Amino acid sequence: MDDLPALRTLWQSAGLPVADLEKRVTDFQLVEQDGRLLGLLALQISALNGRLHGEFLRDGNPDEWRALLWARVQAVARNHGLVRLWTMERAPFWTQQGFAAADANTLKKLPPALGVADIEWLTLKLKDETAAPVSLDDEFKLFKDTARVESERIMQQAKVLKVVAVIVCVVVLILVVWWLLVMLKHGAF
Repeated sequence: MDDLPALRTLWQSAGLPVADLEKRVTDFQLVEQDGRLLGLLALQISALNGRLHGEFLRDGNPDEWRALLWARVQAVARNHGLVRLWTMERAPFWTQQGFAAADANTLKKLPPALGVADIEWLTLKLKDETAAPVSLDDEFKLFKDTARVESERIMQQAKVLKVVAVIVCVVVLILVVWWLLVMLKHGAF
């Protein structure tokens, strides 16, 4: 939100719909240097898909700014469990990152919230789309089950060690008593 005034100015100078973009300000990833906005890229998320759009890069090294933005977008995509990214950005950088033209079958997977399928989209598959999405509740249950199993294993090991310790103590006690009896018989005391 601190960057909103700079974003408004940028959007106005680029002739973009400021009011629409303000509603989606949290979608934007920014590259700044010394307080100066160098570039931005939006990631709109719908279900397990994301759309890269609104790329703006200042003078300098645009592919360097894109690389920084791309690293941030990948982290956000992983955090949201996205399976596919879509874009209409045409800079060669994006095809170098693995984006390719979407075929007819792939276009069927485009969520309507991200756009219409009759546009030339580039897409990048991030992970298997058929894999069942794992919810946080499922992950927490799995974590609890794993912790319970580990706890039971440790408790079992502790019981075994306790039995071994008792046996060792009894054997040592028997040896000490035996030694004392042998010493008493030989008159060593």
